[in-house]
Amino acid sequence: MSQRYIVGSGYIGGDAGRGLFSLIWASNLERNPDCNACQVIIICSRNEFPPLHQEWIKLIRLEGDLGHICRDNSHKHQIEGWPMAVMTGAMLAYNDESDFIFIEQDCLPFGNFVSRMYEEIGEAGLIMGSLSHQPCAQSLFLVRHWFIPQFVHSYLGKKINERKLQGEQVFTQMEQEMPGKIKRFSFGFDRDRPPDGFESMKGKTWYVQQVSVDEVARLKDCGFII
Repeated sequence: MSQRYIVGSGYIGGDAGRGLFSLIWASNLERNPDCNACQVIIICSRNEFPPLHQEWIKLIRLEGDLGHICRDNSHKHQIEGWPMAVMTGAMLAYNDESDFIFIEQDCLPFGNFVSRMYEEIGEAGLIMGSLSHQPCAQSLFLVRHWFIPQFVHSYLGKKINERKLQGEQVFTQMEQEMPGKIKRFSFGFDRDRPPDGFESMKGKTWYVQQVSVDEVARLKDCGFII
């Protein structure tokens, strides 16, 4: 049975490279037969938006910028930009009676990543990744429709109580407090990298985040992106 879900992301510009990478990001989803989202919703801050014109991609353009907890460390707002892009996308998916898959603007998933998340989530409400140097990975995750209200309520509640908490800390606290409702998927690598190189991942399900210019060239050489 096909699953009903919306893919959500956020976007903040700052240099031409991010706009160019967004073309790779969108092309990667479009070329993947395992990703059949009815639509992709991108929350764009500072009135900056990627050069994407596909009909299935909806850009929500906002003039404001809530900031980034690691970028400016000012904590001017109670909730910064990344979690609000996540929460906004999740609630739009809930309103659409859909599940929510978040794919960060610098994350490239490959292989049957959608099917694998649905296979591995079981009866849980959320499934996310793991990372060697962080409590969890959250550039790619799936939230089931029934769990979205609890997810949003719990996340925002923790940020309101302790605004300096990073997203990875919030996700891990929720995982500890709601056993059985939050799981980890088995595939990598997020900001980690495959130990035997990109070439070893042909035909497999995996994903990477924060890809360098040299890594983009290697991914192209291996045929993962065009």
